[in-house]
Order: sequence, then C-alpha cells, then structure tokens
Amino acid sequence: MPLRFDPKQPNYQYIQTSQETIEALKILEQEKVVAVDTECNSLNPMYGFMITLQIASPEKAYVFDARKINLKELPQLKQFLENKKIIKLLHNGKFDYKYIKFLLDIEVDNIFDTMLSEAILNAGLAGGYNKLKDLVLKYANIELEKDTCDTFETFTKSTKLTEAQIKYAALDTLVMFPVFEKQIQALKKESLINVAKLEFAVTRVVGDMELTGIYINKQKWQGIVKELKLKRDEHARKFQEAIKPYYATSSIDLFGNHVDLINLNSNVQLMDLFNNKLKLNLPATGDAILSTVDHPVAKILRDYRNYEKLVSSFGDTLLERIDKKTGRIHPEFNQLGAATGRFSCNKPNLQQIPRNTKEAPFRECFNPKPGYKLVVTDYSNFEMRILGELSGDRKMIKTINDGLDIHSYTAALMFHKDYSDDFKKSTPSYAK
Repeated sequence: MPLRFDPKQPNYQYIQTSQETIEALKILEQEKVVAVDTECNSLNPMYGFMITLQIASPEKAYVFDARKINLKELPQLKQFLENKKIIKLLHNGKFDYKYIKFLLDIEVDNIFDTMLSEAILNAGLAGGYNKLKDLVLKYANIELEKDTCDTFETFTKSTKLTEAQIKYAALDTLVMFPVFEKQIQALKKESLINVAKLEFAVTRVVGDMELTGIYINKQKWQGIVKELKLKRDEHARKFQEAIKPYYATSSIDLFGNHVDLINLNSNVQLMDLFNNKLKLNLPATGDAILSTVDHPVAKILRDYRNYEKLVSSFGDTLLERIDKKTGRIHPEFNQLGAATGRFSCNKPNLQQIPRNTKEAPFRECFNPKPGYKLVVTDYSNFEMRILGELSGDRKMIKTINDGLDIHSYTAALMFHKDYSDDFKKSTPSYAK
C-alpha cells in the first residue's frame, strides 16, 4: 500500500492555542484510526513534563504544544482519546499512556501498540522489543532520524521548539500507519488478532500498576537484612574456625586481630582448601557439587553463601528504589518480556522476591496502605490445563479434573512413588 505522506516533507500543523486544538480534534474525530505520541523531557512522568502531544491521521499530523495549551482543561481531548470507537496507534504505548494519564487525567482507550504487536508476531523467535525506527525500516523502508529525540531531554518549559523538532514529532506519528497496516495483515494471517487485543488492553493495566507502585515496610525490611547479615558473619567465622586445623599458621594484623585464613569468595583458594587440604577432589565449588559432599566445611560454606546471596540480592539496593515523592516502589513491568509471553520485571525485579521463610520473610514487607487490602489470585495449573486441552492427554486431563497437583503427580510417576500429601510437601518443584 503506497504511503499517504511524504517522509521528507510531512504534512503537519503546529498548534499553540486551545481553539486550534478543538478545531483539529473535530477533523480527527472523523478518522477510524489515529496515531498518538508524546515528546517529554523525562522517562518518569512524576518528575518530567510533556513538551508536545502528537495526533495524526494517515495524511497529516497535528503537534500540540503541551506547555502553551492547558490540555487537561479541554474536555474534547479527553472525550477523543477515551473514545472506544477510534483506534489509537502507539509505539510502547505504556509510556505515553502513563504520561497522558498522570499529567492530563486521560486514560487512552482502544490502543494498538506496534511494539507489542511485533513481539506477538515474533513470540518465541526473537527476544526483546523492537524500536520504532527498526519497524519503520522493516515495513516502510524509511530511515528514521532519531538523534533529535535526545534534544528533548534538556528542555525547559520555556525552550522554543525548532522546526526540525516539530517535524520529527510529526513524523513519529505518521510512520506508524504503514507499520500498522502490515502488522494487522500478519496478525490476521496468524490468527493472532484476539491475542493482540488482549495484550493491548493489558497495556493500560500495566501502566496503572507502574504509576500506583507498591508500599514496602522499610523498617521491617531493614530488620530482616540486619539479622541475615549477622547470620552470614556468624557462618563466616564458623568457616574460619572449621578450617584452622588444616593450616599450620594463622595470620594476625597490626592490632592483634586474627585475619581470615582464606577468602570465602575466592574460588582459587576454596579449590585449594577442598582438594589439597581436605583431599575431597572436587571439580568445582558450586552449590550443585557441594550439596553432594558430606563434610561440615562444605555445609558451612553453603549456609554462608545462602545468607550472602539473600543480603546481596535483597539488601539495601531494593530500598534505594523507593520513590521520594510517593514513598513507594514503582517497578517496570514488561508484559511480553519473556519469549514465552510471560511478564518480566526490573528496576527492581519484584518477581524474584523469594517465598517467605522464618529467616527471610521478605514478602511480608509488601503491605497495602491503611484502609486497603492486598488481594492475591492465581490461575491453578494454568499452563498445564492448556497443555492438557491441546494434547488431549487423558491421564493429564483426569489428574487435573480430579483436583490433583499435576506437578507432584508427575514427580510421583518419575520417581515411582505413591502420590500423597506428604509426597506433595516433599517435592514442591521436582517436575516443574
């Protein structure tokens, strides 16, 4: 399908007044599909501001100066962006959704995200997300110039937009149309339209999750870490005491304090200990190897490493992510972050918080604010149910329908054991 705009001389209108905005929206309301984008000076809407809001038809882009127009006070804009009948094309729509909601109190509806669409089409074949520049080159054979994007980071509320910056903003919306046209064809061909609709709808939910964040009981968290550090240091001392008989001399510093015989974090020194001193002939000192060694030194080292890992992974670094304005952690959730289609999380990764134990009940530190409750839900054996449906495996289907734990039942078959409640408790993840 031929382009309906000139990439070198795109048709656009720079708008600086509320009246011009209303007139432009009247024209855009006639479209079934529009493209939406924003230019901002920060990745975080809580600390940045919106420079421009761009909305385009396939032929023309309208660039609204968000610093000169009080967009939040225009009900026409809210009605337009929340109109369920008009498709809004966005790339990495979560970013723009968050900015528009936080600053303009508008929840963009009926989103088609070109970034997520490409991830759906490539699910299991390629990891990560594609930049708009890459998709435009792939689907429209247009080389986008993206250096201008960096110039918005230094903007103030009084910085004057250049013609090049306005043109850049306009083109970023226009180029989404040829990408959309090719992607929608591919989604239909692969029978992925319903999957895409679900992912696009989840974009708004993920944006709300990131904006809301979660409260963490800082004092309780620090108390847990403090106790873990004490136990780590205690096991470090036990380790040095346990290996004393295997060393002829012990080192003392200038103040008369005993110095560690070896560095617990030095693999070279540990290999020398286990092989030359203890005569255990180990190929390595990883946990998989040490777990098979029946020796007190190996057990102390494993315990030390367990505490050290908890301290290093879940110590003060996570608390540094608490936002100073909200007092909450606002992680980044990637709804198609894994090749399997599962979520991933970073900054920080809250998905890796370990299950509560007596010594490390970290999950107990995530609390609702006063007057609210945390509601936890989970699909029971969701993937296994789908696998049973698709495969038609009678034994699998019967196991699920009988209310048995499919993973524990599989483990029982693997190890030729009887399935029982005691077996379930002793084999929580063998077959996963």
